[in-house]
Amino acid sequence: MKFSRYFLKENKDFGRITRFGQTFFDEGLKIKWLKNNLDYFRFGLIVSLRIDKRATQRNKIKRRLRAIFRELSEKIAPSYDFVIIARPAIRTLDYHSLKEIIVNFLKRNKLTRLNFCI
Repeated sequence: MKFSRYFLKENKDFGRITRFGQTFFDEGLKIKWLKNNLDYFRFGLIVSLRIDKRATQRNKIKRRLRAIFRELSEKIAPSYDFVIIARPAIRTLDYHSLKEIIVNFLKRNKLTRLNFCI
């Protein structure tokens, strides 16, 4: 199965989630999520120019976040859409710190599948 089916692509989806979704804040991330009517989760990433002017650095952040979601894809509950918004403090976080933040977010909000514990 292609992992790209998990990506949010439409502006209307981003708008719906940012407008009506619940919010979680951490030092380097802001995560918004909302229930969807699909049998799988989807996610979208927003890394603005405020984070870094260089596209290579912004792309590095996006690659790390995609890798974390790919690694956790079997453990994340279906039927949710996520929008991950990078905040300036993300520049100081490494891969493992980002993964820990996302795992804590999923556990705290009970967004894992029932038969998995992360």
